[in-house]
Amino acid sequence: MLGDGDMFVRSDHRVRALAPWLCAALVLTACGDDFTPPEDLAPKPSEYQPGRVGLVSLLSGGGGVEASLYERPDPLAPEVRVVEGECTLYTRPDEGSCVPVCGPGVCTPANQCVEGPRPASAGVITVTALRQGLRFQPRPGGYELDTPPPVELFDPGASIRVIAAGADLPAFSAQLSGVPPLEVAFDTITLRGDRATRLIWTAAGVGRVSLEISIARPGAPLSAMLLCEADDNGSLTIPAAIAGRLRAPLEGESVRGTIARLERSVITTAAGPIEIVAGSR
Repeated sequence: MLGDGDMFVRSDHRVRALAPWLCAALVLTACGDDFTPPEDLAPKPSEYQPGRVGLVSLLSGGGGVEASLYERPDPLAPEVRVVEGECTLYTRPDEGSCVPVCGPGVCTPANQCVEGPRPASAGVITVTALRQGLRFQPRPGGYELDTPPPVELFDPGASIRVIAAGADLPAFSAQLSGVPPLEVAFDTITLRGDRATRLIWTAAGVGRVSLEISIARPGAPLSAMLLCEADDNGSLTIPAAIAGRLRAPLEGESVRGTIARLERSVITTAAGPIEIVAGSR
């Protein structure tokens, strides 16, 4: 039984014969302890972009392959609430109380009705150096892939190139490396409000390891997210202070936990940042 301030999170991993690195038994467990990182090892801030206008996600192992671009950021994009150690707590602002009620748009906290961002195009997005090349085609409702992607997207060390031809948004390109599969053996995490929780994995010494614990209604934007990122040194600590600030889900909301080894590139545009991620979830 969990104590006050504790939260139990089960990840959404599905064990597949094609991905033995997920560990069929899934037996490694997150452990609460009193681990404190040395003071001279200040954690690097995450480059996650809550106010982004675009995302190109290349997550191997069935973790997610998508491209989405918008004309401007979400007017209710998540905001930073607390930063503690390697972790940041984000929450989505509450809508205002617009009178009359907004139609298809949203009501900002300043009680102004604004339209939600519409899909935008940067032309065809081509990804090379994968086990199978990918092309994202712009459509009126957003980007679509020409062909389904393979489950395992790339080989470790692959020199992945992402190139957008340009259209509504300017042309852009990014270079990332294919990271090795992330070898963990846990499918549950218990967040504690009275002591730190330390996660352990098999380090590869490349990229970053990112843990996301998000709360959202099905099909809706996240309402809260705890994001913890660390260099790939084999461990990550969730401080008790920030774990205790992540609220419990409301009725109709669910909690989702994912962990990935990744490389991230951020493209700066006049409309806002575009985040490009290659990794293994």
